Amino acid sequence: MKIKKHNYLFISLATSLFITACADKDVYNPDRVRPVAPVENPLGEDFVAPDGFDWSMITTVNLNVGVKDEFNGQYKYLVEVFNTNPLSDGTASPLAAGYAKAGSNYIGEISIPKSCKQIFIRQTDPKQRKEVYQYTIPENGGTLNCKLYYTATTTRTETTGSTSAYEAAKQAGIVDPEAPNYKDEINVPSKSDTPANEWSSGMIFDNGAKYIITEDYTETSPFIKDIQVNGRMSIYVKGTWKISAINYAFDIYILDGGKIISDYGLTLDNKPNLTIASKGLLSVKGIFSFQCNKTINFGTIKAESLNNPGSANGGEFYNSGIIETTNQIALNKVTFFNCNTLETPQLNLVDATFVNKANLNVKGNISINGGTLFNSAHISFNNEPGGRIWTNNGTGTKIINHDKAQIKGYAVNTGLALYNDGTVEVFNFSSGGSGDFIYNACLMIVKNNFTFRKVTLDHGSITAGQQAETWMPTPTVSNENDAKFTLLNGSIIKAGTLTIKPGSNYFIGGNAGANTDKSMIKANLIKYNWHTYLQGNLVIEATPDYIQAGNSIDCLHVDDKVIQTGFDESKYEVETCGGIINEGNSGDPDPENPSKPDTGDNTIYTYAFEDQWPAYGDFDMNDIVISINKMTITNEKQLTIQGNVRAVGSSRKTGIGIQFLNVNSNEVILSGKVQSGIPTFENGQNNPVVILSTHAHKYCNASITDDDYTFYCTDPTAGGTYNSGDGAEFEITLTFSTDEAATKAMNIKNMDIFIISKEAQGNIKRTEIHLPNYAPTSLGTTALFGMSNDASAYNKMLNANQKGYYISTEGLAWGICIPSTKVWKWPKERKIITDVYPDFKNWVISGGETENINWISNHNNDIFIKP
Repeated sequence: MKIKKHNYLFISLATSLFITACADKDVYNPDRVRPVAPVENPLGEDFVAPDGFDWSMITTVNLNVGVKDEFNGQYKYLVEVFNTNPLSDGTASPLAAGYAKAGSNYIGEISIPKSCKQIFIRQTDPKQRKEVYQYTIPENGGTLNCKLYYTATTTRTETTGSTSAYEAAKQAGIVDPEAPNYKDEINVPSKSDTPANEWSSGMIFDNGAKYIITEDYTETSPFIKDIQVNGRMSIYVKGTWKISAINYAFDIYILDGGKIISDYGLTLDNKPNLTIASKGLLSVKGIFSFQCNKTINFGTIKAESLNNPGSANGGEFYNSGIIETTNQIALNKVTFFNCNTLETPQLNLVDATFVNKANLNVKGNISINGGTLFNSAHISFNNEPGGRIWTNNGTGTKIINHDKAQIKGYAVNTGLALYNDGTVEVFNFSSGGSGDFIYNACLMIVKNNFTFRKVTLDHGSITAGQQAETWMPTPTVSNENDAKFTLLNGSIIKAGTLTIKPGSNYFIGGNAGANTDKSMIKANLIKYNWHTYLQGNLVIEATPDYIQAGNSIDCLHVDDKVIQTGFDESKYEVETCGGIINEGNSGDPDPENPSKPDTGDNTIYTYAFEDQWPAYGDFDMNDIVISINKMTITNEKQLTIQGNVRAVGSSRKTGIGIQFLNVNSNEVILSGKVQSGIPTFENGQNNPVVILSTHAHKYCNASITDDDYTFYCTDPTAGGTYNSGDGAEFEITLTFSTDEAATKAMNIKNMDIFIISKEAQGNIKRTEIHLPNYAPTSLGTTALFGMSNDASAYNKMLNANQKGYYISTEGLAWGICIPSTKVWKWPKERKIITDVYPDFKNWVISGGETENINWISNHNNDIFIKP
């Protein structure tokens, strides 16, 4: 309800007249509450909280946790609840802990800061093996049902399709060309046809002619005449033909014992075809450049380089013989079938299709720019630093490595699509292209560094290879930005360090059909970054690190089916085509119920109050500042609460108390230290109440006199006496009869911290100020409800409906609890909170929208700092 300034003046005058009218009857009556006039909203006319805003920065979650009991109820599983990842924070204490087993879930309630977006549930099984599950907290709290096991029928990542890279490639339209079934058989005519014309240095034939270069021509006396044809003809080489270029449509057959030689290179354009018999020879002292439509080699080709410059109609080269080059093989837009052992210093492919059916040994590097390499045998290339398969076209370059095939060398880098059913073994494997893709259904051995963007493992692995019987981790694994790693049907990545780069990066575990095998990422250390998504049937076995993400666990978005464990602690065995890659932790051979740990809440809760209720104060929110620093439960039943009274900006005697809700004081033994000494429960209360202090000024500074109400730790100019120390330390220990009662008492929502701004007088109960929606204690007055600016009841002065306990007609509060990892920095004296914390207003008037929940992190220099 918004109230205009001129209305406050009218209401204030009316209230004064009412008080004056009563003066003749009762100048002072200690048993009657005097009316308190409303005052203007110090935060401004437009500072109004929406109906229903409760001012809470804390949410409550009811947990229902089920386990997959492998012991049929014979033992218990320990369930621990954390608000930080216990794998990255070894000092983390569970907020709550309990047991579950078959037919008996763990049921619990926790209250945590709304800024905390996820919780971590650690399960310890009877063999003392630990698993961590991460859950996103419902936006408005409520019930969170947690099943600590994978259910294949409900996973969002369940997939269908093949389990081989061959099938995956086929689905992508990549199919091996069928190797032709050529025979080393040539039908040779008995004699040559007569030329249509002949001269001393040459001859010309008609279409369809056949000509034999006989054995009479030798290397010392080769055939050197120029042959031409009107159409197409066949030439059979039994002797030696010396030539440098062929530009006619010849079908050339080098027969057993026959030779074609060239001293300066040989060029065949796209008109001729060439077939070499098993004992035939093509020997070129320079470059053999060919664009033949068809080349079939059963014999021997010797050249400095074998070069296909490419042609519009492509061409086919079938090799089942010997090719010897001293420089390179360079193929462009040709389909090359290699069916015999082949060795070359360098292999360059441009938009070519290379179908390898036999061992290929490249002493140097392999360069692929477009096209496809199909491998069904063993390909090796330079295994020294600098050796690499170099590609530069992720959408056009493809390598298909078939079952039992191998590719081995030093490095693979830049752009390609790789489909692997065999073994790829390199020192480094990296690529950064947006179209790059790996589908690995068997072994990828990367001994140093693996970096990629889009990877699918289907019953496959990425490791550094095997030493003895142990599969070693690839030392460094990382992703390119906006990566997607999909691990299907029991796949695994083993890394020393997995470094995740910025972007939207997905790591997804999934299964095909009825397969439920878990996939795994196992690393000594995973360096998470914004934003990392873990989804599906996936085990993360690693120590997490959030430094890259500013130590924010919110960078990690984890599906509730993902299991996180420490390194080498997972119980899951992963077996791929290479055998058992991860044996799994068998656990303690003698199962027993895990021990229940101490629990605690290490969130620091800062309570800040205004002391003028039911009227507005100056809203510097420092009249009383209290912090709950730590709460722990030891021996299952003993709750210890430690805190400080940090600041007193009140100009009156002010007390502080704690009302414990949902606690039976008859079952509690109290000990500890408060202002009066050992704490006791206050008499006359329906709920247990402990008074921390009756005089907050003196509690914080024992040297002052009883009537000294000088501000403490709110005014830096007040001098050292009033700005020294950390205030008053208090400790309350409550020993309960059951651990359930202790856990319930530690829930911060059951802890009602309040201040006492005026002691009881006569029949008038004391004036208490609580957080919004917390009722006064049995000793607190309700006579001021609905008076001045208050809307704890209907406010007659302002004609405003009831809002809730200690909430004003404009939805404002006199106290707030601020949860954080540090004590909240309160404003200096007389510095209004909206000036000091500029985002505070948006948080309130938006009704506590989550995007404004971090208003506490943005402030100016008017926070109190000790001089």
